[in-house]
Amino acid sequence: MRVDHVNIVVADMERSLAFYVGLLGMQVTFEAELTGDWIEAVSGLPHVSARCVFCRLPGGGARFELLQYRTPPGTASAAASVANTLGLRHVALEVNGLDGLYARLTAAGVPFVSGPVAVPFPVAGVRKRLCYARDPDGALVELAEYAPEGPAPLRFLGPEATAAQLLRATARNHTAWMVEGARASGGEVCRANGALWACTPGPSGGVDIPFPRLPTATADATADATLDAIVADCRRRAPKQVGCWVLTPTRPPDLGARLMARGFEWGWQPHWMALDLGRMGAGFPVPNGLRIAVDNDADWDVDDLPYYQQPTEAEKETAALPRRRWHFGAWLEGRIVGHSALQLTTGRLGVAGIYSVGVVPDARRRGIGRAVTLAACRFAQQMGCHWATLNAATDIYERLGFESLGRGQTWWMHRNVVTAPPPTPAQIAFVEAVGRGDITALDALAALGELPPDLDTPGPNGMTPMEVAIRPGKTASVEWLASHGATLEIIHAWDLDWRDRASSMLADNPGLANHRLGPWGLTPLHEAASRGDAELARLLLTAKPDTTIQDTQFGSTPLGWARHLGRTEIVALLEAFDSTPTP
Repeated sequence: MRVDHVNIVVADMERSLAFYVGLLGMQVTFEAELTGDWIEAVSGLPHVSARCVFCRLPGGGARFELLQYRTPPGTASAAASVANTLGLRHVALEVNGLDGLYARLTAAGVPFVSGPVAVPFPVAGVRKRLCYARDPDGALVELAEYAPEGPAPLRFLGPEATAAQLLRATARNHTAWMVEGARASGGEVCRANGALWACTPGPSGGVDIPFPRLPTATADATADATLDAIVADCRRRAPKQVGCWVLTPTRPPDLGARLMARGFEWGWQPHWMALDLGRMGAGFPVPNGLRIAVDNDADWDVDDLPYYQQPTEAEKETAALPRRRWHFGAWLEGRIVGHSALQLTTGRLGVAGIYSVGVVPDARRRGIGRAVTLAACRFAQQMGCHWATLNAATDIYERLGFESLGRGQTWWMHRNVVTAPPPTPAQIAFVEAVGRGDITALDALAALGELPPDLDTPGPNGMTPMEVAIRPGKTASVEWLASHGATLEIIHAWDLDWRDRASSMLADNPGLANHRLGPWGLTPLHEAASRGDAELARLLLTAKPDTTIQDTQFGSTPLGWARHLGRTEIVALLEAFDSTPTP
């Protein structure tokens, strides 16, 4: 004799198949419609019309019979979902990776009686852990995991973490995200002297240098040699771009000057944020019918989902246990509309990193971005994690409970620079001196005749010497360059908080308001619109600038930029200026 099957009567077959097949991974083996005298005789019920679906786990074992009675309809009993109700009460499934399965099912909305619990004594000579899930009709399904030696619980940064600890944890998690991403795509991770760089192959691949910590002494040649080795390796690979990410202050303090001297341009500032998962927000509205679930294959047919790329087979294969990265999808009316990714790091600085939150354009402003973010956060919390971190671009995350940890810094080298001839030793020495504010070194280079012939010409990294000085706030270099013939633009003075000087410069030379800057040919008014800086826009308008000048990238005026970016105050200023009759 053997067990043939276990019967579970369900109210909605499709809903139950979504649980047993879609979530638990069973396979349908047989389906039938049940009507007639025979089923009425067996069941003792009149006028039977029922649907029967048999399914079983891929590894074999007893079959499950899901049975939906259309007529006569059955009735549900709350007592059936209570563990000590008399009679057949639950079925048990042996699983591997109980913690991950529990987190995945919980993220999908499956109710549990409790989280995984360890049996305090050996069962058949091995360790057992289990928990009870409830299927869509309330039937108890035990999930049981057996192991000769139980795995050590995951360790995470504690709930009383300081801001400094959270920043270090954020950097560690971001590094893991870049490293695992490179390896999953068949790339390579290289290390040297306190730095690593993760290389993603292919024509659209890149190199990430996450949070290098090099020797701090300016005179130490190790830092220079390490950066030279990294840049040489990047030039050999010719990636689409190379990015360096840091916390501030950098190590060494003049890291930015050294990077700019080797071809990197000054980049944007990541905004690091952290959420205490014990205090995350809840109760946010979402569209009716929105479904969010873990989908680590993430093989979706969608073209306009931000930050989404279809995974390669190599990426799927490298996602083996122990898994530390999960992908969440959001579906509305059967269509993928949003996603997020979770990177888990463990240990003393273990946190949950949230990445790649994106929503298709026609589904935005409906709470889907919040929902997929919170799904990843709840998943991490169920794994025992206390903190979630991310790099935020909008205020959406503050509404979820994330708090600012401060800003970092990035530097970027693009393919046109990577594939160009490298800077000469003289160019490196000059940019490093400017970026450090080292006037003694600048004077020495001038005495040797090793200055660039035109101090307004961009260097190998695309930045002018004045920009190299202003980005790190080296006012001594700014004054030195100006005294040697470099042009100090209005934007330069403004960025150094020299407001009175900017005003007097504009009064002496109103044409400065029309100067084009950078590769996109932006005027200072374009820059004011980009930043949303109404005070700067007011100053520039006193010089009666030409507001019809268009940038070279998008062919748009400052007013067009302000409208596109939603800078309502600047839009009003420019519209009023353009409507004023010319005297």
